[in-house]
Amino acid sequence: MYVEEMRRNVRLAALADSARPFCRVSIGYLAQEIGVRKEEAVNLLRVLILDERLKAHIHGKDDMLILDKWYTYIRYIYVAKGLCRLRENSSTAKAAQGLANQLVKIESAVLRRLP
Repeated sequence: MYVEEMRRNVRLAALADSARPFCRVSIGYLAQEIGVRKEEAVNLLRVLILDERLKAHIHGKDDMLILDKWYTYIRYIYVAKGLCRLRENSSTAKAAQGLANQLVKIESAVLRRLP
């Protein structure tokens, strides 16, 4: 029992460390990285998310893990490009729109510098 609990804790830590560098990552890839089945990886991710050790959500349709910090930025870019709308009061929407415009400018500058 003690060994199983220790193994689970090591897997949780390895999974969190493997996921953090990504904005979106396949759950199958993460499972392969730590050497577990995909279903077990999903269960471990749920534990990490519920314990707030990993700020992310699981996109079940594509079997992807999306980290929230990147999801927020992507959403702001979508708002700036008119692909979706914020359902918030006008001052918040204006602030988000300003941030989104800045992010689009940064995205364009980065893409111009890529070979």
